Amino acid sequence: MTETQSSVRPATDVRRAWTIGGSLLIAATLFSLAWWPVLLPGEAVGPISTAAHALALLIFAFGLGGTGSVTARRPLGTAALAAFAVLLVASQVFWRTLGTGNDLAGLWMELRLVDSFVQFVVAAIAVIQIARAGVVPRPWSWAPGWVLAALAAVWLLSQLILVNIGAGRGPNPDAQTIALMLSSLDALLRAVGPVFLGVVAIVLGDRSARPTHTVMPES
Repeated sequence: MTETQSSVRPATDVRRAWTIGGSLLIAATLFSLAWWPVLLPGEAVGPISTAAHALALLIFAFGLGGTGSVTARRPLGTAALAAFAVLLVASQVFWRTLGTGNDLAGLWMELRLVDSFVQFVVAAIAVIQIARAGVVPRPWSWAPGWVLAALAAVWLLSQLILVNIGAGRGPNPDAQTIALMLSSLDALLRAVGPVFLGVVAIVLGDRSARPTHTVMPES
């Protein structure tokens, strides 16, 4: 049996898993940005986009048909990716149920901070485990880390600016302008990040399925 023949099926399964997972990441973002006005009412966009994002994470965590897990199905990394998927869905349901009434403003802000922190910790664990698993070729194994680091940096800067505005005795137009710019940058990163990771996953999946040229003697 040739080495090429023995590796075709696993490589094809990896390509299938990463292509589907990457496509879901891209579709979830593009759907929420551009498609919903003509397809569905606005209230349906968030749940569908979140569900597609969560499904992509589960595919990357477990693979398809036992192949394609970016964590090599190691317990910590796989659990972290699966937990992140669950958190995305649970957060979507929770915030839609809680609402944003004035009487809940203080609680809303505190819970938002807790939600963001928990999601960041779980995502950071997943990022590290993906890089350590060695399934995704370097340097692309750190691509999720690049996106997470960029989001974290913008979020921290936003919080510092908000604290500065809150500590000021009067309105600070410069700080407010910077805060608005950072908010726009955060929204841009949340849109571009998943699309970037989706494209990387599709390209790497296609590359993994290319046949090798080394031929071993038939047994």
